[in-house]
Amino acid sequence: MSHIVIDGNLAADPETGVADTGQSWARFRVITNDRYTNRDGTWIDGLAVNYDVAAFRRLAGNAADSLHRGDRVVVAGTLTVKSYRDGDGNERASRDIIADHIGASLALATVTITKNGAAAVAASPDAGANGTDIPRTIR
Repeated sequence: MSHIVIDGNLAADPETGVADTGQSWARFRVITNDRYTNRDGTWIDGLAVNYDVAAFRRLAGNAADSLHRGDRVVVAGTLTVKSYRDGDGNERASRDIIADHIGASLALATVTITKNGAAAVAASPDAGANGTDIPRTIR
């Protein structure tokens, strides 16, 4: 496992749920596509790479409330790469990120940040020990 930061576009709206333990979660796929110029200055699109991202607790709720298909995002977290064989016997790899931070990319958009109220954070079952960990929601 290693730490990674990626930027890309959401393939679909986040899926959300609550685990048996009561912990909220969200998951979504981010597609990255590197672009570069060749020797004559022509832009070339690299291969598209899919990352399956999971977020938990308040980060999951904020992501679900804020993100939509096609949004350009930046995700920082822990990367795990797993090998598996598909139905045809071909070896494949899945790239999974457990997100620590999720934000909107400001390269092509603007955002307004709305802080969750301190009272809402303190009352949240996912709040920090002293209720001072105030998350930011990007809308």
